[in-house]
Amino acid sequence: MKKNDSYSKEAHCQHKSMSQYKAWIDGQIHAVESSLTSSVQQLEYIYEKPLKGTSVLVFGSGFGGSSVALALKGAKIYGVDIAQNSIKIAQKRAIEHNLAEDIAFICLEDTTNLHFPDSYFDIVTCDAVLEHIVGDRTCYLKEMWRVLKKKGILYISNTPNILYPYDSHVTNLFLLPWMSAKTAKKYALLRKKCLPSDNLELMGRRGMTFWSIMRALKKENYMLISTSRQCNLITYMLERKRINTKKKKILFPLLFVLNYVIALPLNIPVSALLPDLTFIALQKN
Repeated sequence: MKKNDSYSKEAHCQHKSMSQYKAWIDGQIHAVESSLTSSVQQLEYIYEKPLKGTSVLVFGSGFGGSSVALALKGAKIYGVDIAQNSIKIAQKRAIEHNLAEDIAFICLEDTTNLHFPDSYFDIVTCDAVLEHIVGDRTCYLKEMWRVLKKKGILYISNTPNILYPYDSHVTNLFLLPWMSAKTAKKYALLRKKCLPSDNLELMGRRGMTFWSIMRALKKENYMLISTSRQCNLITYMLERKRINTKKKKILFPLLFVLNYVIALPLNIPVSALLPDLTFIALQKN
């Protein structure tokens, strides 16, 4: 696998005027590699079976990094996105990794109507997507649930937790997620953290809470499978040796206490208490 696939030049060209988003651009360039060691590895741990042969919907496939990573594990991938140009780049990325026949990228203007039959996918992933949906996200979550098979997994990760007042996703400014759209834009412009043409709502300044996700699916029959003592973020980090940076080593004792003293007794994922919602998996009953 190549660390820098050739599509990266095209991605840089699209955003060449947006120097403050260099970290985001670089993340997209290395998205396949990073997905293999993060979200895909987490999904394998939760699913407890090989991903080979599974049908996976990547909701909000973007430039195709996670789709290619999942396909490298042998899954049959359908990636949907609202941006035609992102779909084109994702298709180029799949071709470059010799996976064009294993991934179908589809552009849909309305992702509340996914054009798939009921109970079609073994897994639906929603990785760093919900924050980019402006307004109520309920209908989107329900549509992901509709196309999921019985015993299938809905996996949600890397969505900012709006309980926290710090916008780490777009501007790195405090209080921005709690402001109105108009005030947030004025403040970000004043602090020179965005361009006049930027749409901060689409860029993802406002995330969700764990409880708002649960409310969206409150009428559905599901089981939270990433909140047991055998399968949770802390057991994953320990078993897969993911305490591998100085920051993680410093914060891990706090995470451990939050997980076993608060999160597990309340049957919630520990990320419900953290700045980012991740490692949230629901099994359809």
